[in-house]
Amino acid sequence: MNIKKSIFLGVTLLLTVSIILAFGCAREAETTSGEFKTYSKHGFSFEYHKDMPVTEIGLMENEVNDNSGMISVGEDNGEVNLFMVSYIKTIQFSLEGGIEGAITGMTSDEGIEKVETSEIIETTKSGHRMLYQYYTATAITGERAYGIVSVFYCNKSQKAFVLMTINNTISAEPDVLENFMRYLNSFVCH
Repeated sequence: MNIKKSIFLGVTLLLTVSIILAFGCAREAETTSGEFKTYSKHGFSFEYHKDMPVTEIGLMENEVNDNSGMISVGEDNGEVNLFMVSYIKTIQFSLEGGIEGAITGMTSDEGIEKVETSEIIETTKSGHRMLYQYYTATAITGERAYGIVSVFYCNKSQKAFVLMTINNTISAEPDVLENFMRYLNSFVCH
């Protein structure tokens, strides 16, 4: 199993765990501006490089919809460079449980040998409390990928979001953070 599929499964498990931990509108509009496109569906948007393919995966249902889904942007052609957004509509969401679930999901996958993490960092995104954590995932094949997993809850849209980068070509924390921030800065949750 390749590292992309393993991490997809981990994020899917994260959302399942998050539902257990939980208490309790737009149509597609892609626009291109220079080197970037804007993904704008299901009540949120973000920018990505115009040459990157977009994959939509249903989570709670077979198809992506306004209530849940996972969007992956990027390629896995030997060089992994992905940005993923997972979301679920819910009344409340445990950010700490979301981070823990993401890491547990990755480490419980049989294709991942180990996941090393940094300390959890607290910040805000669009006025919402957000947690994020650096990670290094090592596949059983020895392949390593680096990234950041973050979680926040948007009370206006009532959606819990998991934003995640995966890259096997960069490893220094400043480079991993710069890669993540490119997506985070363009992300609009409502």
